[in-house]
Amino acid sequence: MSSITIDLNELRTLLTRVIPFASQDKYGLPILESIFLQGKGEHLLATATDRYILGISRTKVAAADGFEALVKLKDVRHILATFKSRKGIITTVTLTTSGSNADGSLTVNLADGMFADADDLTAKYGLIDGEFPKITKLFTGWQPPTEVAGTGYNPAYLAKFAHVTDNRNEPIKVSGGGGSKPTIVQAGDYFLGGIMPVRLTDDAVTGISDWTALLESPKPAAKRAPRKRAAKKTAAAA
Repeated sequence: MSSITIDLNELRTLLTRVIPFASQDKYGLPILESIFLQGKGEHLLATATDRYILGISRTKVAAADGFEALVKLKDVRHILATFKSRKGIITTVTLTTSGSNADGSLTVNLADGMFADADDLTAKYGLIDGEFPKITKLFTGWQPPTEVAGTGYNPAYLAKFAHVTDNRNEPIKVSGGGGSKPTIVQAGDYFLGGIMPVRLTDDAVTGISDWTALLESPKPAAKRAPRKRAAKKTAAAA
């Protein structure tokens, strides 16, 4: 059994950032249709992937090291819909895991501190039986590319990163990519993600050069209409 206590708003932010990166019931793979919660050091991490994109969000939590729970995506959404903070009240939840594999469960307990006896709310969720993909290898073995080349991305996957920052004006940092290596995406010190590039059949740089040549080409000189006075002289001569 392992247990942690976390501010409810921090848990909501942690989970919301990575939900779009989980498989949305397309492949029938329960492990990918889940969020992996893992305590490492003083951080609680939430990780999701659909094999093409991935996202890892983190927040500091006391005594988080060793906590693990592979939670179904539908249960994560239920937690967010069920457990809500109260205005002006610091609300915390306690996450407790018990059992293992098919018998494992996650218990979520809410007690806002002011009405602990009357308003406690508890829900229990079964955990997914399986091992989450070891996607950390993509980051621990990652090295910046040695050659600059055009890289392609699926625009639908790129859109998944639109919400990961704390505010819409905060930039994200994109590093590397190309070939079979993932492109690394960072937001502040709280989000790390990756997106697999699309293999290009031609040189993308050539396409950019074509655009550059078009945009830099000079405008054709406009033809001037003959002056009215000259037109009159021509008519008189005739």
